[in-house]
Amino acid sequence: ISVLLLISLITGQTTSFAVTQPGEYTPPTKINPDTPIVSTRGHTKEGIISDPKLTDTKNITGYDTFGTIPGFNDKTGVNNIVIYVHGWNNNEKQAIENFNTVKNSLRENGYGVPVIGYSWDSDTGKLWNDWDDATKIAKLNGPKLAQFILDYHNRSPNTKIHIIGHSLGSQVILNSIQSLHDDSAG
Repeated sequence: ISVLLLISLITGQTTSFAVTQPGEYTPPTKINPDTPIVSTRGHTKEGIISDPKLTDTKNITGYDTFGTIPGFNDKTGVNNIVIYVHGWNNNEKQAIENFNTVKNSLRENGYGVPVIGYSWDSDTGKLWNDWDDATKIAKLNGPKLAQFILDYHNRSPNTKIHIIGHSLGSQVILNSIQSLHDDSAG
């Protein structure tokens, strides 16, 4: 699968997005079906003197899903989806608020496509090397996001997948692109 099939090209149009109020926090076990989430929270652990590691080293591509993801875990056919990857230092509640803000902003600006949040362990501890640890966790999330993209594409091959990243979330996306490239080359 070509990366170009999975990621939309920039159209050249510039649009400003309205900022809306963040949504209410809902625990992942009770996610509103309008806000589906792919999550890898709890899949990594930080070491005090070692680099962050996966909690299950045999499952480098695993992820969890919450809510109904159109075209993935239901029979809904959709033409487009957006995967939004939050940035550094977002706890679970902040990530969900960001997903809701992006979804509402896109909708208010005429882009009524389903938004899927990608939530990862970006809220590292309070140590001096937080940023360094977060970048390493972002790298560990690349294969996980790549696997979700492949799984989604296999279940809904005609859906265009658009990916938006904020700050360090863009590094997760770049690592997923690298993982997709490595898999297609190997």
